Amino acid sequence: MIGIGTGDSSVDNIGVRPANHAELIAYVRTIRELLQSGESTYKGGACKLTWFRGRIPIYLAASGPKTLQLAGEIADGVIINTGLTPEIIRDSIAQVKIGCERAGRNIRDVDMWWLPLTNIGADRSKTIDEIAMTLASAGSHLSRFTVQGKHIPEHLMQKVKMLGSRYNPAQHDKPDSSNRELIKELGLLEYLAERFAIAGTPRDCIAKLEAAIAAGARQFWMSIHFDNKARFMRDWARDIMPAFR
Repeated sequence: MIGIGTGDSSVDNIGVRPANHAELIAYVRTIRELLQSGESTYKGGACKLTWFRGRIPIYLAASGPKTLQLAGEIADGVIINTGLTPEIIRDSIAQVKIGCERAGRNIRDVDMWWLPLTNIGADRSKTIDEIAMTLASAGSHLSRFTVQGKHIPEHLMQKVKMLGSRYNPAQHDKPDSSNRELIKELGLLEYLAERFAIAGTPRDCIAKLEAAIAAGARQFWMSIHFDNKARFMRDWARDIMPAFR
């Protein structure tokens, strides 16, 4: 697969603005033409691919309704980072479907993956604290470009906007980053954990997964940024996976 997004810390840290949807559409078109025929154009320049022909699925990363719709229009799959509560899952699927309908596609043709921030342990508070840096990253996307349609509670709106404006991309996903302390200072840790995380005891994790599955999520793409990843994989395989076989 080829994964494409508008750009996050990768562009922020080199002073480049994120891509807009018109640029994403042009980029996807160029890649598909290169894979199919070996020739295309991009931003007025000629492109050639001489060493491969074939079809590679293209996935878009989406953190808001407009990009979810765009994925439904043009992508083979979508990596969804909007949240894991049932109402958000249902709305995210509905947004992908809107894009599919605009393009005359069937939503079954779009491979949807959800991006939970995961951890497992005996102490729920500790598991959440371990992933606070990635919770801060997910939270910073809530005010990226726009807050419209992102299910932000009104009483947290200003705090979420402040997180976006104060988020430090130079410390993106670093375990000891200032961003983890920022969401604690703003009082957003629990909200972001409830929205984006599958973390806590085995019972906590299984219950959160069951609710997400019941709402329509089927595939989960876990990215681990804390130390001792082997411990996490061992405990997850032993305590969580048997519940879903």
